[in-house]
Amino acid sequence: MSTTKKLADGVMASFPRPLSLDRVLIEEEAIPGAVLSSVHYQRFMTLKTGQRLLLIREWLEEMYPGEFSRGRVAERIMYSYQGLKNVENCTKNPRESTVRALIEVYNVSADIVMSGNGDEMKNGVYIGKAEDMSMFFLSYYEQHGENHHLDDTDYTNVYKDIESTRFKTLQVEFIMRVYEPGDRDLLHDRVIVKTELSPTDTKDMWELIVKNAEILSNRHQSMQALGERLDELEQRLKIHSKRESTQIRGPQDNETMEEAYKSLLDVVKKARMQ
Repeated sequence: MSTTKKLADGVMASFPRPLSLDRVLIEEEAIPGAVLSSVHYQRFMTLKTGQRLLLIREWLEEMYPGEFSRGRVAERIMYSYQGLKNVENCTKNPRESTVRALIEVYNVSADIVMSGNGDEMKNGVYIGKAEDMSMFFLSYYEQHGENHHLDDTDYTNVYKDIESTRFKTLQVEFIMRVYEPGDRDLLHDRVIVKTELSPTDTKDMWELIVKNAEILSNRHQSMQALGERLDELEQRLKIHSKRESTQIRGPQDNETMEEAYKSLLDVVKKARMQ
């Protein structure tokens, strides 16, 4: 058993009953995503910030093996392994910037980690990757015949007519509308695919479109954030180069500094093009 697992189990042991997540099983395998709700959520919100961060990371690591280990997370937020360990052990109070970097990686809101006892009216929180949330709640609805109390999606309007149809084959059109940001002026409105599908395939196609749209949207947002960081890095490199050029150096030193600066700038530009 890993050290972090033992630590998480120790936190769990502080409660008369261990904290548990609402999961969805398909063919006896839990799908990605979960909900911490009801009394388990309320107990979770009594923990210290470091303990909350530890449990969230351990739950995510269980759902996505290898992606949320302590070392992997520390690397993603450019933090030291020992520093993250100290935060989770509650031997060090993390900076707000560190906590915000972690909640971005963990896909949770700030109030679940940084607030006191939480919002009693909320009474639950989704744990998992953003791109898996829709599929998790949809699968919950399909298994239980009703929405999870954190999910207000109207699935009946989506599937009722399709599932109850007497036809074996349906004609399906996929329409894409593209808008300008902000004022939402319509740029394109056209049928992109027209085909025939069975009622079951129509339902599966809907789920596939929703899931992939979320994946692409999250990737786009990540690339935008990367672009902003690269812009900031480029500006810092330029400022650093100007400062270095004002210092008295030999010709060879100046040439070496110029080459290093150009190499770093090339890295920035190549990363932006990806």
